[in-house]
Amino acid sequence: MLDFNMKDVFSALWKTKEFMLFRFLIYFGITIGYIIGTGVGAGVGWSVGSVAGGEDGSATGLFYGMLGGFGIV
Repeated sequence: MLDFNMKDVFSALWKTKEFMLFRFLIYFGITIGYIIGTGVGAGVGWSVGSVAGGEDGSATGLFYGMLGGFGIV
């Protein structure tokens, strides 16, 4: 740890800024995909549960829909 120099660290980060931005965009896309997949699964589960099971069925359908959407993504 005696060779640690902040100037070298920031220099290395600046040289690889394009790769860091690309990596950030990839992780952001994956996050958005999980949010959309879980939300769509929850909506479908709630719809099916409310038609099939009434008030308690909608909550159960919501839970299983979220799990299904998350699992599919």
